Amino acid sequence: MRVHSIDVTRGIALLGILLINVMSFHAPFLYVDPYTYWEEEFWLYSLIDLFVQGSFYPLFSLLFGFGTVFLFEKCVREGRRFLSVYIRRLLFLAIVGLLHGLFIWSGDILFAYALTGVVSGLFIKLPAKPLLIIGGLWFLVPQLLMGGLMFLASLSSGGDMGMPVDVVGIQQSIEAYRYGSWAEIQQMRFTDWQKSNGSAIIVFQIGMLVPFFLIGMGLAKTNLFRGHQTTGALTWFWILFTVGIAIKLIPYVTSFSLGPFTVHEYIGGPLVAFSIPFLVHSLVQNGRVTRVANALANMGKLSFTMYLLQSLIGTFVFYNIGFGLYSQVTLLQGTLFAIALYTVQVVAANLWMRNFQIGPFEFVWRAVTYGKRPEMKRDES
Repeated sequence: MRVHSIDVTRGIALLGILLINVMSFHAPFLYVDPYTYWEEEFWLYSLIDLFVQGSFYPLFSLLFGFGTVFLFEKCVREGRRFLSVYIRRLLFLAIVGLLHGLFIWSGDILFAYALTGVVSGLFIKLPAKPLLIIGGLWFLVPQLLMGGLMFLASLSSGGDMGMPVDVVGIQQSIEAYRYGSWAEIQQMRFTDWQKSNGSAIIVFQIGMLVPFFLIGMGLAKTNLFRGHQTTGALTWFWILFTVGIAIKLIPYVTSFSLGPFTVHEYIGGPLVAFSIPFLVHSLVQNGRVTRVANALANMGKLSFTMYLLQSLIGTFVFYNIGFGLYSQVTLLQGTLFAIALYTVQVVAANLWMRNFQIGPFEFVWRAVTYGKRPEMKRDES
């Protein structure tokens, strides 16, 4: 089952993901304090930080939760065993995520999504209300506790708990990705992957992502986004968006230290993410952006393929396996590259969808999930 506003939201999410990921494609983002690293372009990083950073991986997580419910309902309708279908779906995602993270770009999120799906799938039979309550509490309580503790630690240190900077990591990244051979790039990529996906980190990631999956599942079961009703959608958007941005402004009015950043990133960011589906649903159902929405929906239908293509193209452009532009472009240039790449992808997605129903990776994923070859070409009759 496809829901138009969800496809549109997924298409928008790909732009947000790329705007963040491109900073890792062309700079040692994993090892720097971005507030000082791009000090000369602080105005631009601030805009990205407020409106994009920390918001689009939760948004994709919400959408994964939606997809899980749609998959469950399809299995029920067709008399399939959900567990076996779901396991095949997650196993394929985990394998692709590992290959993507280890051999293309270390910032992969697919592997973590697959593991998170195992946990969130245990809640699939719960009704909407319990899912929203459990997901909401799972999201807010740990983040408020962690944010409060980090705030207190920051205050007790006189605000000196700044963002960590790894000078050695910065130098190694530049040497490998800008100047290194394929083997040296691969070694650095594996180091970065371990830093982002170590055993403790991956458990933390799963704990962070599960509530977003559950909230997405709960929202899917409310049927709010499946019909034409938009009552209250804009109200929810403005509430969540306003509160989220207000929280994300905290470091800008206090200090750019770990305490304010924790609240900014892990509470403000997701609240902005939660607001986006409500805005998109309202605009789509009111018919205000039909042509744009249709174009973005086609991008969303190819999200798996397009996400992987972004990494392939981004690393080829900036790593020494291709043009070797790593650490040689400004934040503005990198951002403009991301916007240009996304625009080309939207055009390509719409051309592709004229003749095909699904993308290449979506085709393989669906074949593995259901154990049969799906129809790829559109029926010309």
